[in-house]
Amino acid sequence: MAETQQEEATGLVNAASFITNSSRVLECNVPSPSHANTIASLIFAGEIEQLMLEKVLCGRPALRICEAVAASCTIRSFSFEPKISYIYTVSAGERKLFVEMLAAAIANHGSLREVTVTDLPLLAEDAKALSQSLSSSSLEAITVRFVPPAPKVISALRTAKNLRSIAMEWDSAPRKQPALLSSLADWPRLDRLVLCWLGIDAAGGKALASGELWLAGIRALNLDGNKLGDEGVKEVVDGLLLDKFGGKRREVALRELDLAENSIYSEGGEAIAELVRHSPHLERLRISHNHIGDASGTALGESLRTCRHTLRWIDVDSCELGSQSIASICRSLSGAKVLSQISMSNNQAGTEGVKALTQDLLLRSRAMETLLVDENGLSAVHAESLAAGLRGSRGALRLLNLCRNKGIATAELIAALPTSLEELWLADCGVGDEEARAIVEFLRRSRCIRKLCLSRNVLHSDSAKALAEAAAPSRSLEELYLSDNVLGEQGAIAIAAELVRGKCRGLRELSIMRIGMGKKGVEIIAQAAVEAKENFIGRLSTLKSIATSAVDGGVAGRNAIKCASLILGSALHLLCYE
Repeated sequence: MAETQQEEATGLVNAASFITNSSRVLECNVPSPSHANTIASLIFAGEIEQLMLEKVLCGRPALRICEAVAASCTIRSFSFEPKISYIYTVSAGERKLFVEMLAAAIANHGSLREVTVTDLPLLAEDAKALSQSLSSSSLEAITVRFVPPAPKVISALRTAKNLRSIAMEWDSAPRKQPALLSSLADWPRLDRLVLCWLGIDAAGGKALASGELWLAGIRALNLDGNKLGDEGVKEVVDGLLLDKFGGKRREVALRELDLAENSIYSEGGEAIAELVRHSPHLERLRISHNHIGDASGTALGESLRTCRHTLRWIDVDSCELGSQSIASICRSLSGAKVLSQISMSNNQAGTEGVKALTQDLLLRSRAMETLLVDENGLSAVHAESLAAGLRGSRGALRLLNLCRNKGIATAELIAALPTSLEELWLADCGVGDEEARAIVEFLRRSRCIRKLCLSRNVLHSDSAKALAEAAAPSRSLEELYLSDNVLGEQGAIAIAAELVRGKCRGLRELSIMRIGMGKKGVEIIAQAAVEAKENFIGRLSTLKSIATSAVDGGVAGRNAIKCASLILGSALHLLCYE
């Protein structure tokens, strides 16, 4: 019986041209009553766990699906996005019907745990209907995107007895921000709060900090993209740490903290360090794109000792950190048991920072998978130390980004790269023909590499040929970026022969913009792509996208690409950028 239902459900999906996969996720719009009945049948058959309705039109078909969601015993996540924008607007009656659809869906009292609402204005008059639906639901998390709800709607959310997570994000500050923040201030059960790009300033931070009930037990706090500044951060930190009765600092249950892009300077950085020092369970920390500075960064590094064995992910990109603060962070995380990703792009690691990164993280961390140190002023002077760390790494590094560090990618460093790497980014690193030979050897011994970026370097035609010959038989390489090199016409010929005419086994994307191949080179690439299709060789190739540039071939090259694109259709996207 179950097998028959599954076959019928699968047939309905195929007939309606919807996409569902092994994770039981369905993403679609609601174009007609027949499609609505198809989706409802899938829901009743228990075939869907996550449903995403996009660009929903107002009407009975969509309401039918929402009613099916309410009756479902399998759907855990529901995303609802009405077709409302500056182009398509709705009347008050239509908006009310959309709210009725949403209320019908969240009335599910069995399986539904997460709801996401996009572009739907929730007004004070909707609070009663939503409150009635929420009171009988098992909802644990709600996300509201792009349109701020009325404060009364926030109050209505309290009727959901199991609600633990609230996320709100939009691109401008709501006009009733103080009222909205005050309605969030005292929430006894809340353990996850996401308020992104709301324009929350120091006053808003103070309003949030006034709610001790939720701040005391909060586990995940995300205030990304606001305007807290130093004063706002200090208000939030004090609200988290200060015991309102005894006035003493206390440990907090924070697992995740995101304060990126909040105009935070040194004083705010000191406050964050104090918060981290009292967060022994912290797992994720993101404070990127602030003005923390070296001194406050050093204090932050020292505070990380508290959560050294719980921290999994840290992002301090573009925080104006110097070698002293980078070294402090690395030393405090020395021997970290679960740290898998560290991102410190666009800082100045310097010799001391690289030394600590090598000795304390690469050589002592077992879980390190992602390392981002692009744009850190590194050069060949630092390559030997970094190579030693990569050679002796105890972890299984999967992603390494060294872009925009002139001269760092020496042949010695490339030879030390671990074969576990899946992504290697070496754009604008001064990679020449000698280093290209080392990369060829790396490609031959690697069984995992999926993405390789060598753009904006000084590679020539011989290197292009060697790289193409090494990339073609690779079963793992999916994306190759060679733009802004001096590969020339001969390089284009080698790329056409090895990668475009169907010899590549796994390559899906190839970027060869501004490589100086001229009109003839562009025509060779276009012709090779067409020949691959006409000779059915393309069936053996996975290549789906080739990016070229009008700078190389001029008007004639652009026309050749257009003609080839008409022949290729969707089989292979041959792109020509200005």
